[in-house]
Amino acid sequence: METISDLTIPWRTIEHEAKDRGCYILLLEVPKPVEINIGSLGQKQVKAGYHFPFPILGRLTVCAPPVFYMKHHPLQDRSFLDLLAYFRLDRLVERPR
Repeated sequence: METISDLTIPWRTIEHEAKDRGCYILLLEVPKPVEINIGSLGQKQVKAGYHFPFPILGRLTVCAPPVFYMKHHPLQDRSFLDLLAYFRLDRLVERPR
């Protein structure tokens, strides 16, 4: 016979995470190498591929390096999708509030 037990629901975590505050990642596709002027840094060579300037993943803002690069489209990359899933869902399982 199965026993019935209470289920603890983390209401504070649910209320915090369910807020409609948005999270965006800017993805730039550069079809061929180009040189761009970056203020006081001067001209820099940008490789062909996909670039993420100052990505924001959940509440973590990644500022170093200032641009992430991927040769192939990130939505076809399992490791990138796993990283997004971690910041959106998995981190809640590791550290409940």
